[in-house]
Amino acid sequence: MSIVEIYNERIKDLLDVSKDDLKIVKSKITGTIIQNVTEYLCQTEEEVFELIDIGNKNRAIGCNKMNDKSSRSHTILTLTLVMTNIKEGTS
Repeated sequence: MSIVEIYNERIKDLLDVSKDDLKIVKSKITGTIIQNVTEYLCQTEEEVFELIDIGNKNRAIGCNKMNDKSSRSHTILTLTLVMTNIKEGTS
């Protein structure tokens, strides 16, 4: 799982705020990815929600005349699901 924010044409890693100018790259093997994004392995629903809370706290927000908490950013949450056949041990 990873969470990024696009704000002012910059991609910021919301799970590691020290990474604030990430690049989108294309690969023949993995497709289009965000280079050096932080990815976590979650095994429970609670872990997913905990990371979503962390990501939300790291979002860029400000206020305007219409709304005291406005965001002019886009958040992208990426989940990669891996299924394992327990009987055969294959993914």
